[in-house]
Amino acid sequence: MSRQNQRTMLKTSDTSGGNKMKTTRTTYRSLAAGVLIALGLGVSACTEDFTAINTNPNAPTDVGVQYLLPAGIVNSVNALLGTGFDRGTASVWVQHYARLQYGGIDRYEIDGSFSDGLWSGLYTGALVDFDGMVVKATATGNANQAAVGRVMRAWMFHNMVDMWGDIPYSQALDGLAAGNITPTYDDASTVYTGLLAELTSASTQIVPTGSLFPDVFRGTIGNPDLIYNGDMEKWRLFANSLRLRMAMRIQNASDVSAAIAAGVFQSTGDEATMRWLGAPPNENPMAPAFISRPGDFRISKTMVDNLIAYDDPRLGIYADAALETGLFAGMPNGMNDSHGIEFEQVSRVGDWFLQSTTPTSIMSYAETSLLQAEAAVRGFAGGDAKSLYEAGIRASMETVGVSSANITAYLAGTKVAFAADQAGQLEQIGMQLWFALYDQGPEAWASYRRTGVPNLIAGPDNLNNNLIPVRLPYPQSEQSVNGANLSAANSAQGLGSDPFNVRLFWDIN
Repeated sequence: MSRQNQRTMLKTSDTSGGNKMKTTRTTYRSLAAGVLIALGLGVSACTEDFTAINTNPNAPTDVGVQYLLPAGIVNSVNALLGTGFDRGTASVWVQHYARLQYGGIDRYEIDGSFSDGLWSGLYTGALVDFDGMVVKATATGNANQAAVGRVMRAWMFHNMVDMWGDIPYSQALDGLAAGNITPTYDDASTVYTGLLAELTSASTQIVPTGSLFPDVFRGTIGNPDLIYNGDMEKWRLFANSLRLRMAMRIQNASDVSAAIAAGVFQSTGDEATMRWLGAPPNENPMAPAFISRPGDFRISKTMVDNLIAYDDPRLGIYADAALETGLFAGMPNGMNDSHGIEFEQVSRVGDWFLQSTTPTSIMSYAETSLLQAEAAVRGFAGGDAKSLYEAGIRASMETVGVSSANITAYLAGTKVAFAADQAGQLEQIGMQLWFALYDQGPEAWASYRRTGVPNLIAGPDNLNNNLIPVRLPYPQSEQSVNGANLSAANSAQGLGSDPFNVRLFWDIN
C-alpha cells in the first residue's frame, strides 16, 4: 500500500476529530532535509545506477510497528525525561536540582540557540515514529497499535505545548511528500482541546482483551512495548490519566470528571514507567550523566530545606549527606560560578536516582491521586479528597522505599495532616505534587507554573529580572526556516522582547 493510500485510509479511520491531527499533515523538517534532497538529486545526475549499486538487499526499507514503538519510546523518554531538558533545565528551574558549576542555565542565561536541538529532535525523532505507527496500524486495521501510537503522540505534543505555547501541530507531521517545511503554528489552547479529544478517542479505541503484538515478539526478541509489555488495559488507564492531567491543567471540570469516570490509575502497578535493563545503552540516562559529571549538579537548597521543614523521610533518598560535613545541605540556585562553595560541602543527588536500573516515570499513580484530590477539593469530581491526598503521598514514598511506619507518622505531621479549609488543602496538594515529581522535571515545572506552589524565588545572580522563566524560547533555526509563521505565533501570544516571562494560556496563578 502506498503512503498516500495509507493517509487516505487514516482520514476515514482515525477518529481524533476535525481540529485535531489533520490527515493533510505535512512534513516538518529543517532546511537540511531540502539540502539532502538536492544533494541526492545531484548525485543521481552523475550516475543513474548509483542507487541500485549501493542498495543493501538485506536492509529493510519499510520499518514495522514492532520497531517503531520501542524506538519511539526510548527516543521520547530520553528527549523529555533524560539528561538534556529534564536534568539540565526543567529540574533546575523548578529547584529540584541546582548547578554547582557552569551555572548559566540556573541563572537563566539563555541565548537564541537554546531550543534548537530539543525542538528538532522532538519533531524529527519520536513523533515521526509514533505517527508512522498510527498510519501503519490504521492501514492494517490494528486498533490497539493505532491507539498506543496516538496516546504517545499526544503525550509528546502536550509536553511541547507546555514548553513553548503555540506550536506546529496540524501541519507538523508526515513524510517529505507534501514538501511543506513552513507549517503554521496552532493556537496552544486549540491544540489542548484536540489532544484531549485524541486521548478520549484512543482510550475508547483500545480493545482491552486484544493483544498489541503477536506472541512471537515476546520470545527471544522481547516485547516491543517497553512500558506495559502489551497490557492494553493499562494503556487505556494511561490515556485517561493523561486526560486528567491535561484537564486539571486547564481547570476544565467536565473533562476532569469524564477522565476519572473513564478510569485512571488505581495503583502503582498501573503507572506509565520506562524500566531499564541496566546495561548501556539500555540504562537510566540520569545514572551515567550524574556519575560522569559528578561536579555539575547538586540537589537544590530549596528542596533540602523544605524536606527538612516537613520532617520528610524522603530526604535521605532524594539526597546524600555532604561528604565534608555529614549533613544534608542543598546547593542554592542561581549562583554565579565564583560562589566559593566547594564540591563536597553540599549534598549530591541521592544514590537511588543514580542506579542504572532506576525506572523513568512517565506518569505516576502518586500524581493522579493528588490530582484527583485537588479535583475533589475544587468540586470538579467526587471522591474523598483526604484519602486521595494521602494515597498520593503514600504512593510517592513507597516508590522510593520509605517504610509504612514512617509514612504513617509523616501523614500525621502538623504540616501534612489534611487542612480543614480549601486554601490550605490546595496548598498542601501543590506542595506534595512538587515533592512527588522530583526527578520528573517537565511535569514538575508545569505543575509549579499552574499551582504557584511552592513559592520559588529566583537565585541571587539570575539574569531574568528575578523571574523564573515560564516558557522556553522558540529555536533560532525557526527564524531562518519558518520565519513568517514564527513571527505570527510571536505576535499572537504577545511575545515581545521578554518572551520567557509571558505565561501560557493555562498559567493563571
